[in-house]
Amino acid sequence: MTVASELARKCTIELLGTMFLCFTISTSVGLSAALTPVAIGSSLMCAIYFGGHISGAHYNPAVSLALLVRGALPPLDFGCYVVAQLCGALVGGGLSHVISTETTVPGHPAISASVNAGEALLAEFILTFALAHVVIHTATTSYAQGKSYYGLAIGFTVMSGAISVGSFSGGCFNPAVALLVLINSDGSSAINYGDLGVYFAGSLLGGLAAGTLFRLTHPHELPRDSSGRAPDKPPYTDFVVEFIGTFLLCFTVACAVAPAQVDTELAALSIGSMLMVNVFAGGPTSGGHYNPAVTFAAYLRLSVFGGCRPATSLPLFKAVGYVAVQLASAFAAAGVAMIVLPGTPAQIGFPIAHNGIDQPWSLSIALVVEAVATFFLAFVVLQVATSTETAGNSHFGLAIGFTVFVMATAVGAISGGAFNPAVGMLALFAPDEPSITAADPTATYESKWVCAFGVYLFGPLIGGGLAACVYRLTNHAEFSNQPADDSASEATPLKTDKV
Repeated sequence: MTVASELARKCTIELLGTMFLCFTISTSVGLSAALTPVAIGSSLMCAIYFGGHISGAHYNPAVSLALLVRGALPPLDFGCYVVAQLCGALVGGGLSHVISTETTVPGHPAISASVNAGEALLAEFILTFALAHVVIHTATTSYAQGKSYYGLAIGFTVMSGAISVGSFSGGCFNPAVALLVLINSDGSSAINYGDLGVYFAGSLLGGLAAGTLFRLTHPHELPRDSSGRAPDKPPYTDFVVEFIGTFLLCFTVACAVAPAQVDTELAALSIGSMLMVNVFAGGPTSGGHYNPAVTFAAYLRLSVFGGCRPATSLPLFKAVGYVAVQLASAFAAAGVAMIVLPGTPAQIGFPIAHNGIDQPWSLSIALVVEAVATFFLAFVVLQVATSTETAGNSHFGLAIGFTVFVMATAVGAISGGAFNPAVGMLALFAPDEPSITAADPTATYESKWVCAFGVYLFGPLIGGGLAACVYRLTNHAEFSNQPADDSASEATPLKTDKV
């Protein structure tokens, strides 16, 4: 096959995948489908699985830009891909017009009147950065080779972002999808070129930032120079990855359950999915903790209880550094969310134990709930991401993220559903007069200081510690005096030797 024919084959896939994605967006948004974010993220996931092995399945000029900067896409391919993606978007949007009627019109992303262009641009930048970050780490690194989770991770990043900020910025994250704005929904209003500009600028800047950051944090993953030697992994890389993952998780919490959200029914799914995709993305690099309680459990399992080689342990100084970075990231996420969300001052979403007529739970019950839920979370992490018996699996992120989704759905209304001292810090941003924003006007929040530094600190730490102890009992063979198997250890996400 010639170079030209191979490039044509790749561009055909890029056109078809982008067409499928944009057709799904246009029709589901136009019909106001209840599960529109899920449909959009799933359509991207499916398209990635049908085209990833041929073109890389970008379907997004911002993703292609990130991979160009990362060094994983030749300039010629980049230019051809972008043309194919833009054409695919127009074809997909055009097909939605073909099936439209007088009562059902094609939809497109649109910035809410409650936020200004700058706030929307920041939201689009952050989520496109998250998307490109996940693409790079799950589809282009040495650890990701041969793994099958890339499509799930990438598609559910879009789904999570569509839920958390879609009602504010429109949830575009893709210059090709932005072309749907050119489809005049009813033919009577002018095209909003301001929205189009925000979507192009925000998404392209997000892709550029993700590609640039990867070059700074992962020089050992870049194409080799003439010497053929790979640089060493920088000492700051793990901490940067922990900051990014915790930031995106806390930002998602702050936006998905914000009082300004029109609908929070899918908030737990958005939060769990954002954790899942970042565990897939950052797990092979830093361990993907994003949670001081998980770091505590990992420290006990990997360093205190032993059972692994020194290279795969978690030194105390690094564990403490992780916790500091995670807590700082939570405050940064809260500050950025206050900029993105509408209102003066903007009110972010937060976990909080509250005691209303329909929810007569005490702080002690909330603490027990947090400990139990975090126990399940940390135990899942240890089993799927550190055990030599599950080494090399492709489901570790799914198991971890959806544990949070399940627990938030099951007991979030009782304790507030933090399961993470970093997420718990968001409680400090609770309003002083909760009845103004609470869904239940009879509800009164417990002290936000007691929740943040009591319930959400000690509950998760107790749960994480118990998980490590139970792991020691159930996986006793891993703590024998026999030397750990090198190949299994290196293939275990939370025990990072090289990536």
